[in-house]
Amino acid sequence: MLILTAAFLLCAGTLAAAPLCIFFRIQPKTKVATFNYYQKPGQTDSVIACEGKKFPNSIFSVQFTLNKKINGPYKISSKTRYYIDAGTDHIVNYVPTKKDLNETDVAGIGKIMRFHKQFQPNGTNVNFVFCESPNKFYLRTFERGVEAETLACGTGSMAAVIGRMNLGQKKKLFCKVIQSSKEVLSIKCRMPSQNKIILEQKGRAKLIFTGTYEL
Repeated sequence: MLILTAAFLLCAGTLAAAPLCIFFRIQPKTKVATFNYYQKPGQTDSVIACEGKKFPNSIFSVQFTLNKKINGPYKISSKTRYYIDAGTDHIVNYVPTKKDLNETDVAGIGKIMRFHKQFQPNGTNVNFVFCESPNKFYLRTFERGVEAETLACGTGSMAAVIGRMNLGQKKKLFCKVIQSSKEVLSIKCRMPSQNKIILEQKGRAKLIFTGTYEL
């Protein structure tokens, strides 16, 4: 008998700021459940594949395989910005200091960028990133749909890492991305070919509810 469990997760500063739909395949003789992740309709086609695992202590990891979609740099309001498709649209703004990040008007600038003519008709999410070191980033995100700063953004974290890899012309990168909520998302990113990116992100998630269907 195959048991499929559909679960909605609210990820605390990790995979996303909104609930995800994840289907688990329960392995009766092991403690590890494997699952597939499904985006909501209307998101971009950059995700080729997605799979992940659940670990003890509410830790989840998800591996994404993406088509590489990076545009820019754009000069908007005299600043250099990059468009990166990480399963959904993101503009990434790198700032020089932590003070600059803390003082950024995320609501004001984010709203302007979110509706900028360059990114119509769909608009975009807007990220502000300070790279404290090559392996430690701080992230603030204005989220499309929420229309405000969100406490966490998994695809925004992915976009920040992809952008930094592209700027540094690197093929591999591991870093910790600290969200506005202070939660930490660990991301491994590699580029096996010119047009493909593989990312693994790992962090905490809270189970909201489940439902089971027996076949």
